[in-house]
Amino acid sequence: MREDNRPIRMIYLCGPIDAVSIEESKTWRVEAYDKLATMGIVSAVPGLETVKLTSKQIVDLDSNMIDLCDAELINLNFLNATSEQRIGTGTLIEIGMAFARNKKLIAFSEKPISDKFLFLKGMCDIVVPTMDEALQIIKTMNEGK
Repeated sequence: MREDNRPIRMIYLCGPIDAVSIEESKTWRVEAYDKLATMGIVSAVPGLETVKLTSKQIVDLDSNMIDLCDAELINLNFLNATSEQRIGTGTLIEIGMAFARNKKLIAFSEKPISDKFLFLKGMCDIVVPTMDEALQIIKTMNEGK
């Protein structure tokens, strides 16, 4: 967790891309991107680069984006899916990268996170039920800074 009080100026939008529809992977990111922009926050959006890059290049690019960001906004709704296939390793690794780099981890999940994922919940600084609540927390954190 970030210990300093610097404002969040750039945030990585973390959530599943694999095993979800293109619409599912993009819809929340577009909404978050637009709302964060109105707060003066730049969003790093992973997944756009996957067409022409190798898997190693994708990991390096995502890692570099996480390095540049102050925080991650994490969509954890995929944890509540009934299909195990929907638990993407990419998202879990991105969370681990940010945690290891002491980034602020702000997550949302419509349903309570099951005991199966308590370790993941413990890595997050904040977990709220909706993206709008998470965005409001980010806005509040940045006010007066």
